[in-house]
Amino acid sequence: VFYTPFDIGYKVSKFLPVKLVASGMKEIYRAKKIHDGVAHAAKLYPNAYIIMIIIG
Repeated sequence: VFYTPFDIGYKVSKFLPVKLVASGMKEIYRAKKIHDGVAHAAKLYPNAYIIMIIIG
């Protein structure tokens, strides 16, 4: 699966600043995907605000 000598990968991934950066990037990417979905729904259905709310 994932192997590094002396569990360096595990130690780095459990280091708090690395975890904070990774979780922040994950949330930014999640928000981007939601925004892209709503923008795509707005292109398909320009006046259907309920559909955009449901998609988002």
